[in-house]
Order: sequence, then structure tokens, then C-alpha cells
Amino acid sequence: MKYKDLHDWEISPKEAIRLQFELFKRIKSAKCPLGRLHSVAGVDVSVKDNVSQAAIVILSYPRLEIIESITASGKTSFPYIPGLLSFREAPVILKCVKKLKKEPDLFIFDGQGMAHPRKMGIATHMGIILDKPSIGSAKSRLCGKFSAPGEKKGDYSLMKDK
Repeated sequence: MKYKDLHDWEISPKEAIRLQFELFKRIKSAKCPLGRLHSVAGVDVSVKDNVSQAAIVILSYPRLEIIESITASGKTSFPYIPGLLSFREAPVILKCVKKLKKEPDLFIFDGQGMAHPRKMGIATHMGIILDKPSIGSAKSRLCGKFSAPGEKKGDYSLMKDK
């Protein structure tokens, strides 16, 4: 799969924040109709001893059968800084992306998307680079307020920030 090579990944945290504000102008918000969704890619990265391990698993939708599974590893060159996760994890994710034979309709990243202080979490950042719809599915909240959704299937609540 091809992607846009928009910038260097070997930059300072200060430059990374400046770049996030610049990339914000490229965000495309659009609804992805589920009827047109045939495949979904889940993306995650783990880091240990300065080595990043990435995995992308593409599932059919709605059956959720595995279509493709790719892994890659590489040296971790950017420090862990909340709000700048994409600069730490994207280089190894892009190694996986290059190996993909199938191009998924949607990417889901383990990290923030728009629920980010600069609206530029890893999902948003990678969505711009991949030119694909993306969703962030983070374990913790960086900004905004919300009420917990109900426990029934389909329940939701809105997150508000400013």
C-alpha cells in the first residue's frame, strides 16, 4: 500500500508540535457509510528496550474474518511524550503499511484521533498520511469531558472539548 511521505520523523518535540498544527489544516472529516465498508485494519505498536514492534490486522466487515496480518519492527528514535505518539510509532507502522497486499477501507489505531489537544492524535495523523478514514481507540483520555455511555449495544455519549 502506498502513502504520502509528508515529513521527516526525526524531529524535535517542539518541531513535532508545530507540524501537528500545520497538518491540522489537512484533516478531512467525512462519514464512512457502513454499507460501503468491507474491510477494517486494527493497528497497534509496543515498545520495549528501544525496539518498536508494530502489527496491522485487516478484518473483513461485518464478518470480522482475518484477511491479512503484517508485523514489522524497528529502532525507537522518538521519546514517549503524551500528545506526540505518532512521532514515536508511525515509522514502524509505515513499515507494516508498505507490506500490505490489501488496502483496507478503514484504520483503527490504538491511540487518539480528534480527541487530542491539537486534534492530531496518531489516528488523525496517520489518516492524513494514508489518505484513509481512521479512528482512534485510546485507553486514556487526553482532553475533553464526557459521561459514560449506557451498557446496551449502540449506546454512546458525546465527548466535548471547548
